[in-house]
Amino acid sequence: MHTQNVEGTERLLSLAVGTMGMVSGFRQGGVGGLLKIAASAMIAKRGLTGHCQLKGLLEPPRDVSGEQQPRRPSAATGAEADKLTEASRMENALEETFPASDPISP
Repeated sequence: MHTQNVEGTERLLSLAVGTMGMVSGFRQGGVGGLLKIAASAMIAKRGLTGHCQLKGLLEPPRDVSGEQQPRRPSAATGAEADKLTEASRMENALEETFPASDPISP
């Protein structure tokens, strides 16, 4: 389930604008009207559910108390992920070999 990230007046305005846009699209008709209905339905859904995916991507996540938390870096894909994996393996290997000042055991 998605968390609610649209509240109060913003949610009411989304519902009102979405509804008015759908009515306008029905009256307009044609392909342009269908496009207007589709876009307005997405805005109305935002108001009904209280969740906006775009806003969720742009804002840092909130904890239970409503405080914004720093966003963690998104997962890398493709070559970036390979470089991160290789770098983390190298870092892990270096940590296992240190401290280098320990005497070699017989």
